[in-house]
Amino acid sequence: MLSNELISKAMSLGANEKNAFLEKLLVAVGSLEDTVTSRKPISESLMAQSRAATDEIKKILNDNVQRIEKKNVELRKKINDIMKDTSKLDELNDSMKKLSGEHQILKAAYERVLKEKNDADERLSVIQQQWETFMRGV
Repeated sequence: MLSNELISKAMSLGANEKNAFLEKLLVAVGSLEDTVTSRKPISESLMAQSRAATDEIKKILNDNVQRIEKKNVELRKKINDIMKDTSKLDELNDSMKKLSGEHQILKAAYERVLKEKNDADERLSVIQQQWETFMRGV
């Protein structure tokens, strides 16, 4: 749009005015070129700093990823150890239940045998008394 307006304006000017206009236009273009050229090192510097910052961020992110992956491996190992320990605890619980059941059976058997012994002791006592009575009567 701007270039069409400049061309239209240049066409409407006289020869001297055209030369003055073209001279001003050349000065403006040169000034613009100087500005672009003078800002190019700044732009390149900013781009280099941006790349360096980006590379540093990538390095930090990669370091964090590696640290997290290492921690993840450690946590998985701990989880596996806990699962093994839990399995051992389950086995111990099962053994305890089995032993508790056997203990109850043995306890009941002991009480039955103790009762039989007490009954036998009573019968023996009765027999001994009868024997003593018999021996006194003879």
